[in-house]
Amino acid sequence: MALIGGWEGYPHYFRFRGNREFILDEIINHYIYLAKPSQLNDPFDCYFGLIEIPDDSTFLRRAQYEVYKNQLGISRQEAREMAREAPLEEILSLYSDAVTGFIEKMGVSSFAVAPSNLAMWYSYADNHQGVCIQYDARKDNFFKSIKPVEYKSEFKKVNITDSSSQDFKVFSEKAAEHLFFSKSTAWESEKEFRVVGYSGKAILSPESMTRVLYGINCDEDFIKEVMVRN
Repeated sequence: MALIGGWEGYPHYFRFRGNREFILDEIINHYIYLAKPSQLNDPFDCYFGLIEIPDDSTFLRRAQYEVYKNQLGISRQEAREMAREAPLEEILSLYSDAVTGFIEKMGVSSFAVAPSNLAMWYSYADNHQGVCIQYDARKDNFFKSIKPVEYKSEFKKVNITDSSSQDFKVFSEKAAEHLFFSKSTAWESEKEFRVVGYSGKAILSPESMTRVLYGINCDEDFIKEVMVRN
């Protein structure tokens, strides 16, 4: 499940991998792992503090109405009455917990547009002992939702809802982009592209993986093992 719309960009993307056991498993079973925010190397990546939940009774009761209606299997009238009677402090607390839970259910898969970044080989391919896997984005729908990360020198909170939209959304696309596709300029040299969806394994078509590039410190036995399994 892609969180937001994709970006029409490069035909090929590269993924640096350093864990050898996972490398073989990904190659053999043709999948990409989407890591939870808590598993990322930047503690401010997908950080809940980037999102502002409005302390507005109309919004909170409407949001709670949507939750009651969609999750409790009750009528619209019953959901509306329950949302009207619930204490605002309780709604805000429950809503904050729900947003935090939603964020932690999501996953991120990171890619580069070139395999030549030596710093990436060092940081993400086990000091050049790992590999860089090339994917053809045209051969699997997984890449239709790929988007570039926007690097920012200063972060401001973005309202979780979009007041300019005619359609009510508990989590607006603008807020989702800010949360999942924003990073500090300290990471700008990585020129990262990413896919965001539910965390876990995403199965890809075997044809989408087109090349495996090996780090200069990769040992020959491991290279032979990858070549045999691929």
